[in-house]
Amino acid sequence: MADETKPEETKVEERDLTAVLVPAGQLTVERVHAIVRESGRHAALVRVTPLPKVNLTQIEVHDLRGMPMEDPALVGRFSIGGRSTFVHVNHSAKQAMVHGFIEGQGNEGFAGAPGDDFAARLRAEAGADLPAILDADDGTRLGIGVASSNTHALLKGRVLAVPQGTPTGLDSFRFHDRGDALEDRQERVALFAFDRKETFGTEARAWSERLSGAPAGWFGPLESTREAVFAELSTTEVGKSVADAKLSTRALELVAFGAALAWAGGDELAYWDERVLPLFSICGVDKPAAPVLDAREAEDLDDETESLLEAMCETLPFAAPPDGEGPVLTQLSPAELGPLAPWAKAGEEHAGSIFMLRPERLLSLARALDGRRLGMAAETFARAWYRALRPGQPEGDAYKVWRQAKEEEGQKELDRFIADWAELRACLELAAANRLDVALLIYA
Repeated sequence: MADETKPEETKVEERDLTAVLVPAGQLTVERVHAIVRESGRHAALVRVTPLPKVNLTQIEVHDLRGMPMEDPALVGRFSIGGRSTFVHVNHSAKQAMVHGFIEGQGNEGFAGAPGDDFAARLRAEAGADLPAILDADDGTRLGIGVASSNTHALLKGRVLAVPQGTPTGLDSFRFHDRGDALEDRQERVALFAFDRKETFGTEARAWSERLSGAPAGWFGPLESTREAVFAELSTTEVGKSVADAKLSTRALELVAFGAALAWAGGDELAYWDERVLPLFSICGVDKPAAPVLDAREAEDLDDETESLLEAMCETLPFAAPPDGEGPVLTQLSPAELGPLAPWAKAGEEHAGSIFMLRPERLLSLARALDGRRLGMAAETFARAWYRALRPGQPEGDAYKVWRQAKEEEGQKELDRFIADWAELRACLELAAANRLDVALLIYA
């Protein structure tokens, strides 16, 4: 048994690392965050984790997509009041670097391949070997693209906790639309998380100053309202909060949009309503339902659907929202969507394009679904569909060929669904971890 597991094991000596190491107790988490901001980085992912076994603190600074930032000047800033060591080792690329600093002054650096010279320089600068450093971590580092423990996003003056395991390559911290081509002008939907209480409690004129420096295109579908909204905000009564200034709907929406801290990428509203949300219900169970199809129904599905996921949504029953179908998305009940304006009353008609969302049920559905359940539901449905198309025929290799063809036909839609699911869950998990409110934007 021991021999069978060896190929799957990763030796600690062969694991990679890109980080800054400082003596334990030299810097607090808050001070690290401040130093990152003082360096001019107002948007970054920062991990600060103690390594008590080697008497060090490990600092990792990444951009908002999780790619490591390598900056000697920043490493030097971490050394003020003590010392710091930048270490980078990539075994597959045969790259290794060590650069130590004392009180902001750099020592002679090392750049080469992993080996004895690298190990000796790392011991001299950081006081520990790479295997010991890696072993002292808590084991949550899975590599670039996945958030480890103790990770925070520094964004718009806020410090956001990033839940362990969150994918970091999803553009979760800016508005983005996932469409390949948007010429069809279909209605689209994107979710975002923001602090509603802080946003609407802030002085309206202050928002004019905060948002006026935003780069072109920052407001996405609301970009055309920028100038008019800034003019409106700048003329509000001094001291009046957003909630008290009785702003126009377009101004209120631009402020909420500008205050967003996390996003799920935009996609067609119809796709969310007819595919993503139904699949959460269909696949989020341990025992997926199998359809009862006759040959004619099975043939119609073959002719009229372009993917296995579409056929499942056309055929299998899925739960309706507990309070009935909603007017915006049928799979979100009227009780789950409400007006953005803090002065609006529940049940009143809402003419805007942003709605407040109660995300608890949606987050529960997103969490309940996993790769195993999705695969099991798809396989159960596929076998029932194949049997209805070819009653009485043995499955065997013929089924495998048919199933492979269906997988190839539906790969693009499967990728689309998984991306929407991953982005939605990341946004909602960030909102839950930081007690943020969730809103839904409808746009063309």
